[in-house]
Amino acid sequence: MRQAMILEPLESDTPKEIVKNNQNNLQKIRTVMQSLVKDEDMPFVDFLKKCDLSDETNILAIRSGLYRKQVFLKRNVKDVRISAYNIGILRT
Repeated sequence: MRQAMILEPLESDTPKEIVKNNQNNLQKIRTVMQSLVKDEDMPFVDFLKKCDLSDETNILAIRSGLYRKQVFLKRNVKDVRISAYNIGILRT
């Protein structure tokens, strides 16, 4: 994420084809994240290019996988495997 954000799920009245498209984009994000080499340092812009998404579509894709409000911390791409509930991170 470029900045820390609180994201909410998509609205319940969102058309099904838009939800499906966003869920497909979420799958792209997961696939790219799994293919990253450990400690691979990549600018967030390059990550989005690799996923073939814009910043806005990235956020919509993430929202399509949520069931409740959730906090997303600002992170570097290489830090994706660090738990947001890690005591060291919380203290920082």
